[in-house]
Amino acid sequence: VYDTAEDMDIQVSVAAGGLTFPFSLAFLPNGDMLVTERTGNLRIVRDGVVDPDPVAGVPESVYRGISGLPGAVHGLMDIALHPQFDQNQFVYFTYTKPLENGQTIALARGQWNGEALTGTEDVLVTERGGGGARFAFGPDGKIFMSVGGGPSQNGDSHGGKVLRLNDDGSAP
Repeated sequence: VYDTAEDMDIQVSVAAGGLTFPFSLAFLPNGDMLVTERTGNLRIVRDGVVDPDPVAGVPESVYRGISGLPGAVHGLMDIALHPQFDQNQFVYFTYTKPLENGQTIALARGQWNGEALTGTEDVLVTERGGGGARFAFGPDGKIFMSVGGGPSQNGDSHGGKVLRLNDDGSAP
């Protein structure tokens, strides 16, 4: 139990242990959790137990350094289910995509088959660079994706922006 600055006691319990730098999670309809790890693995947690094998179907990502320190790069970041997941089984996630001479931020999606992601594809690849990335589906089904890093005042850069996208990565 922790006391907060707002004079509220909150009780914390561990939902799953043994994860390596977990970043985000999404609940599947059956209650299982998909959890991204900064190291580039996607894990599934069933009944509070982390499957020892990473989920297959995730692209290679770049990970290095300690989060928050200069030069740190996150492998897998945010994750969410498509609003019509029951019909299309799409799982979306952001990750640091390796390039020939560096890396960038990408938004990808794959179809969940109950064990792995299949048909995984990038729906948006930002220009070179980037920092962290978070996203959420809006009430209209559009994706709102924040992209860290980059020259925020430069209209030709994705960095330092909140992007609004169709679920296929195109501009509305």
